[in-house]
Amino acid sequence: MNIRYLEILKFLINSRTHISVEDLANKFGVSNRMIRYDIDVINKYLRENNITEIRSEERRVGKECSFMCR
Repeated sequence: MNIRYLEILKFLINSRTHISVEDLANKFGVSNRMIRYDIDVINKYLRENNITEIRSEERRVGKECSFMCR
C-alpha cells in the first residue's frame, strides 16, 4: 500500500460519518475514479489480512457514493 492509501484509510477510520467520493478526491487532490480505485486496492489488502473492509453506500439519486470504516 502506498502513502495515499494509508492516508485515506486513516482519514476514514478517524471519521465519524460517511465521507463522499468527491470529498475524498478533493482532500487528496485526485479524481473521483482514482478514489474508487484506491478504495478497491485498500479493500483487497484488508480482505487478504482478514480485516473488515471499507463499506460503501451508494445513493441512487445522482449516483453519489460515500465510504465509512467501522
